[in-house]
Amino acid sequence: DILGYNVYRYTLIDAGPPALYSDTVRVNDDLVLDGSFTDFGGDPNVEYFYMITTLNTNFNESDFSSVVSGSPLPGVADADNDGYDASEDCDDSNPNINPGAIDIPDNGIDEDCDGVDASSVVDNDNDGFDNTVDCDDSNPNINPGAIDIPDNGIDEDCDGVDASSVVDNDNDGFDNTVDCDDSNPNINPGATEIPYNGFDDDCNSATLDDDLDEDGFTVDVDCNDSNPNINPGLPEIPYNGFDDDCNMFTLDDDLDQDGYLVTEDCNDSNPSINPGATDIPNNGIDEDCDGVDANMVIDNDNDGFDNTVDCDDSNPNVNPAATEIVYNGFDDDCNPLTLDDDLDQDGFTVDVDCHDGNPNISPGLPEIPYNFIDDDCNPATLDDDLDQDGFNVDVDCNDGNPNISPGLPEIPYNFIDDDCNPATLDDDLDQDGFLNATDCDDMNASINPDAQEIPNNGVDEDCDGMDGTTYLEELSGVEVLIFPNPVSNSLTLEFSKNIHHSVKLYSIDGILVDAFFDATEIDMNEYDSGLYLIEVINLNEGSKGLYRVIKI
Repeated sequence: DILGYNVYRYTLIDAGPPALYSDTVRVNDDLVLDGSFTDFGGDPNVEYFYMITTLNTNFNESDFSSVVSGSPLPGVADADNDGYDASEDCDDSNPNINPGAIDIPDNGIDEDCDGVDASSVVDNDNDGFDNTVDCDDSNPNINPGAIDIPDNGIDEDCDGVDASSVVDNDNDGFDNTVDCDDSNPNINPGATEIPYNGFDDDCNSATLDDDLDEDGFTVDVDCNDSNPNINPGLPEIPYNGFDDDCNMFTLDDDLDQDGYLVTEDCNDSNPSINPGATDIPNNGIDEDCDGVDANMVIDNDNDGFDNTVDCDDSNPNVNPAATEIVYNGFDDDCNPLTLDDDLDQDGFTVDVDCHDGNPNISPGLPEIPYNFIDDDCNPATLDDDLDQDGFNVDVDCNDGNPNISPGLPEIPYNFIDDDCNPATLDDDLDQDGFLNATDCDDMNASINPDAQEIPNNGVDEDCDGMDGTTYLEELSGVEVLIFPNPVSNSLTLEFSKNIHHSVKLYSIDGILVDAFFDATEIDMNEYDSGLYLIEVINLNEGSKGLYRVIKI
């Protein structure tokens, strides 16, 4: 009655059964059946105590063995002898657990060592439906989303029955063998045909849905689909009150289109004859349909003037004795020569002519500036202050330039009277009799070309470009003449003897502007106006001379 054995390992020795010690470990994961067991767990450097118990057929433990001691063996490749070592076997003490085992679904044990316990809910045929709803999870063509093929003995859509080719899809009491639209319950052989809806409601092609009068024209063009005598293919019959040809533009009445129907128009083929026409007297024709031809001479408005002289015999206020009322649009006195509008006869009526009593004022004439009259009848056309600078011509000395007016400052030396004040100086601001072009300091009346030069005071009183003398330092052994000074274009340098020399041009603040070698002419056009220093160096001896030049 022995089923097998269990093996226990422990380190403590206390009174009582070893199987109850606090550090006791059962080292076999399954029953030991062959009576032998090798421990590959624990620390191989530690000595443990071992004990074996027997298990009867009811798995009850008994017969505790005597205690033996020993140490576990170091790790071995396959402890449970299932063909997989510990590096790949997720439980190397249980031969039923290894990568080659079949994972039992939903038991909480990873038998195949793939990291998860198998699930009983799967989609084996990868059709998007798992085995809880797929009635054949081995066939991807069978699932709740498939279309059931009728009468093939296979339930493709898993609804429990095979589809039938004879069905009543719209549940209207008629199956698809007689129902011409089995997706619409309103269409079947028992329905009433509804005209003009585009559907065969009663599933009877002989029942008319359009062209009910069977005249060959459908209702979209037939204006009366219940009368075969009215359609676009028939001629219009005048005066019958019907639109026979379904064309509203074909006349049925008032054929002469004079605005009067035949019931009141005594000649519906002549637009000149109708109740609204003027009866021409004594021509034998009743133009106004009053039953008689008009008499030629008559005074219809009873104003004392008959129709031979009254230009409007229907209006008693219009006759040759009336006074012409201007601008009312009527020839009150029956005289075309009496003006009613455009009294100045300039070609413009009073609605556009701002002065109908003056032919020199009208929209067709140009504006004459400064006459204080709106010549062109356009208030937007300027009559004064043409440059719109806020000053009228009586104070603006140039009304065509907004930059010239009494409100602007005078800009010196531009030869323009900017402020319209001749007393404001534009040139010769120091009033010494010399204009700015020749006066080297137009703000100082003591400096001008006629002034007496005061030598060596740092001031060029006579505007000759130097203070008493041109040179600041004379070149040793050589006389140098520099002219003209002031200079505007070309500056000449003359030497009393031929020397190899250099010339340097400096600004007055000592900045080198240009340099030349053996130059006797310098083009000053490219330099700004002002005072310059010229340094001449005798390259044979090394001596220097420094000279002042004014560029104008």
